[in-house]
Amino acid sequence: MPVILLYNLHGERGMHIRMIALKLKLRMREVHPDEIGQPVGALAGLLPAHPHAEPTPFDDEMIVFVNFDRALLDRFLQEMRAARLPGVALKAVLTPTNMHWTSGQLHDEISREHEAMRYRNSVHKS
Repeated sequence: MPVILLYNLHGERGMHIRMIALKLKLRMREVHPDEIGQPVGALAGLLPAHPHAEPTPFDDEMIVFVNFDRALLDRFLQEMRAARLPGVALKAVLTPTNMHWTSGQLHDEISREHEAMRYRNSVHKS
């Protein structure tokens, strides 16, 4: 079953994202700061939790899509665009590799990827 893990999505944007998820009949799980040391797969209900996980909190908004096929992911992102929501910069699809990472590790990795893409785009515009 598809699930969306939501990190630091509060206020109006978070509310709109939750409404889109409800419209598409998707399960949502808000990840709390004290859970960030757990493997992302555990937060998605696919792996056991670690009893002594050390959280490494972050403030950025982040979404992790679990068990999404391409069509569903495209539909969700299309609904976000149709609602004219500012994009959430840090998005990831759960994979067999990153499901073992903590949320902090995933955050750091997709932050680096996001910065690299921004740099490439700025170089192409020059």
